[in-house]
Amino acid sequence: MLKTIIAYSKISKESHRHPLEKLCLCIFPMIILGFVHKPLPLILNIFIFLILHIKANNPKDIVLKFNIGILSFSLLSSITLLFVYNFNYILVIILKGVSGGMCISYLTLTTPLDHILSLVSKITPLQDICDIAKSMELYILLINDEASNIYNAMSCRHGFHSFKSKIKNMSKLAGLLFLNTLKRWPEIQDGLYNRCYSGRHYYAQCTSKLSYKFMFMMFMYNSILLALCFI
Repeated sequence: MLKTIIAYSKISKESHRHPLEKLCLCIFPMIILGFVHKPLPLILNIFIFLILHIKANNPKDIVLKFNIGILSFSLLSSITLLFVYNFNYILVIILKGVSGGMCISYLTLTTPLDHILSLVSKITPLQDICDIAKSMELYILLINDEASNIYNAMSCRHGFHSFKSKIKNMSKLAGLLFLNTLKRWPEIQDGLYNRCYSGRHYYAQCTSKLSYKFMFMMFMYNSILLALCFI
């Protein structure tokens, strides 16, 4: 699924937009709505990002799967709060989770990581952090492939046919993945040295210019959200 999300982010209809525009569009509403205690601003933000997802033609199954996971976590984590707080408080917590999921899923499906890192790496003290983030992306992809291969091999041998075997073999999978991860790093390091790795990554930059009209519209939208928080 990780590779699919990366692929969609690079071919999205909104990938041409400046990454700063999409960062402001997704991050600021999450910060503002983190302090809200009413459901109305959260419902408005969910509705707006639902329209943005449809406009960007993002894959419905990935967006739905992402938000169902967040919704399930919010519901399970709020069960114990039912005995302490009222229903409105629980509803706000659940809506915050869904609202944040809509924002993050829109950002990940429309903005390639290279565009964000290219923007952030222009700040000199953050260049090392960007290089670490890029290296971690490549490393996670390798681990994901390794886990998928081990899981498929176990499934072919009926390693998950019962509840007991699932628990037993999943622990074995985790152990093998951990050992293979430790063994994989020397191979990656040798590959980097053989390719004359200089210690710096080069990111695919976004060639589009910052739209001040779009930034003004975001400023107005964030202002409306902020005003609804105090009404």
